[in-house]
Amino acid sequence: MATAEAAVRGPYWTVLVPVAVAVLGGALFFWPMLISGRNLTPQDVRERMAGLSAPPESASVDLDRLSFGAKAIEQLARRSRNGERAFVELCALLPANAQHQNPLVRRAVARAMGEAAWDDGYLPALHRMLADEDELVQRLAAESLAAWERMEGREILLRSLEPRVVVSPYSGRLIAGLEKDVRINRSGQLAFIEIAGKERKKVFAPITGYVASMLKSGSEVEKGQKLAVLLPGVGQVWRALRGLYLVGQTVDIDRIETALKDRHGLGRDVYRQRSETIEMIEERARRGIKVGRIKIGG
Repeated sequence: MATAEAAVRGPYWTVLVPVAVAVLGGALFFWPMLISGRNLTPQDVRERMAGLSAPPESASVDLDRLSFGAKAIEQLARRSRNGERAFVELCALLPANAQHQNPLVRRAVARAMGEAAWDDGYLPALHRMLADEDELVQRLAAESLAAWERMEGREILLRSLEPRVVVSPYSGRLIAGLEKDVRINRSGQLAFIEIAGKERKKVFAPITGYVASMLKSGSEVEKGQKLAVLLPGVGQVWRALRGLYLVGQTVDIDRIETALKDRHGLGRDVYRQRSETIEMIEERARRGIKVGRIKIGG
């Protein structure tokens, strides 16, 4: 009987032990991600932002440190916007990281300075970020300045709506270019350029969006020649329209309408935002007001 019971129990143990090990291993693996997503204390934020200026110990440690620092900045912005006093005071640390060597941090700072828009001490840093070498930092700085009802980034917002021409960084033969209407993420591989029939160089997408046109694979191209045209994605278009809702001018209306003409698949929210943005621009002009949100029909 004992032997029979052992035979019955045996399969359970052989299943339970691997399951327990898998659960424990999973918990250990995902623990850093769970910790990084929790609500941080002001001291957590201060320590993580201080860690951004520390020299990296290794590539992987540096990536974790930058990721944790960027998440701390995001929480700082959100919770200061909710009026938590300790986080409001910590916002003074944001401009110090506006020129951080890693664009991941600069992007988080540019976004945060728009969300926590009450200290005009941020403005000089945001102005400098409009000329950042990273295009996404520029765009986020323009959106944040719009949240301040400042017009300095208006041209960047308008360009964010428009098709983006991608030129070849090399001379050679185009290989494996993406087809029309294919969606691509920012920094995704758009094509190869084969140089002198030997070396192949990747061409990356500068924005997230859709391929509107692409040279035929096998075409010979010169450096600086147009390879493709990309249409900006829904998120980029919507955020640009939100910024122009606050700072757009009547001369911008034609560019907005032209950029979004015959664009399909943007979604109801984007089309509604386009209408609201144009309506707000026209109402401000009617009242002789340059920027800001005003009550329409009042």
